[in-house]
Amino acid sequence: MAQTKAVWCLPDRAKAWADLMLRDIQPSAKPDCDMPVEKLLALGRSLGANSTPTWFVETGERYSGTLALEDVRKVLDEASPKR
Repeated sequence: MAQTKAVWCLPDRAKAWADLMLRDIQPSAKPDCDMPVEKLLALGRSLGANSTPTWFVETGERYSGTLALEDVRKVLDEASPKR
């Protein structure tokens, strides 16, 4: 949790997150800035998100865990409005 908070406290969060996830470069900020991490965790728990990844599609269906790419495409195609 401290790493997530430290990433949030950096000016370029996207770069800091990529550095941490892809290159194991630890964030340089102290995890003490004003951040919504606890609120985001509470929201996720209230929605039933208890694993990573957990994702929701437009229909409100929830998916947890990894899926094969062809399964992801099928889920997204079925959940997307017809054009």
